[in-house]
Parts: sequence; structure tokens; C-alpha cells
Amino acid sequence: MIVNNAKFKIGDKAYKPKGYKFPCTIVSVFETVKGEVRVVAEMDDYGLLHIFNENQLDHYTTENNKY
Repeated sequence: MIVNNAKFKIGDKAYKPKGYKFPCTIVSVFETVKGEVRVVAEMDDYGLLHIFNENQLDHYTTENNKY
């Protein structure tokens, strides 16, 4: 299923701005049965997969240089 109004798309680079560091690549975007958007992020260094709410991650760009 394609989520039309999602903050992220597959292949986007992202990071977790609060708490523990989680530099990652988005590998899946989906809706829960309640219609809430979730993203699966793969940690760049270790390959760990984690499901996040969209608001827990920010886009990584060379301009903000966050990781």
C-alpha cells in the first residue's frame, strides 16, 4: 500500500533528533489498522530495523548535516 501523505518515502535518509542516535535509511512506510503512518528505519551502521512514528525522525540533508 502506498501512503500518500507520508513525511518519508523509501530510500530517504533520516536521523533521530532526540535521545539516542539513530542514523538511518527508510525501508518501509505503512499505515496501521487505525490509519496512523509508521516508518521502518534501518540503522546505517548495524542494519538494525526499528519502527518509528513519523514525528520521531527528521530528514537528513547535507545542509543540516545531522547524524
